[in-house]
Amino acid sequence: MLSEDMKTKIVKALVWLALSLAVIMSVNADERWIKVAGSNWDPNPKMLADLKGQIERYVKSQAKAQGRELKRWQEYIFQYQGQKEKGMKYIFINALCEQRDRQGLDKKIVIIFDGGTCYFNVKYDPGQKVFFDLFINGEA
Repeated sequence: MLSEDMKTKIVKALVWLALSLAVIMSVNADERWIKVAGSNWDPNPKMLADLKGQIERYVKSQAKAQGRELKRWQEYIFQYQGQKEKGMKYIFINALCEQRDRQGLDKKIVIIFDGGTCYFNVKYDPGQKVFFDLFINGEA
């Protein structure tokens, strides 16, 4: 049987391991989000956190409603940019499959034609906390 001291050490080690994994996953998730230069305005961290917390569920439900099957969510990288149209501020999100070369993704939004569910874009209204204008690419 394990002593109380040994049990405490094991619990502490497990907690440390869990926290370490959470930090690593968080860092990797943030690396998948790339801010694109040239925006009309910059979304604040709270807006981005709200967006990131809702986008997967929204896009997956809309894709399912369209009879489309997305790639694994971890395969996407996301470009984002604050934009204005007719006085309305929104965040434009452009999703691309992860294997794509990341060089230059912070300078210009990359629009791909065709390519299927490997590519989609959507807009997010941070004031209303709603997504709109989802476009999932078609197949060539």
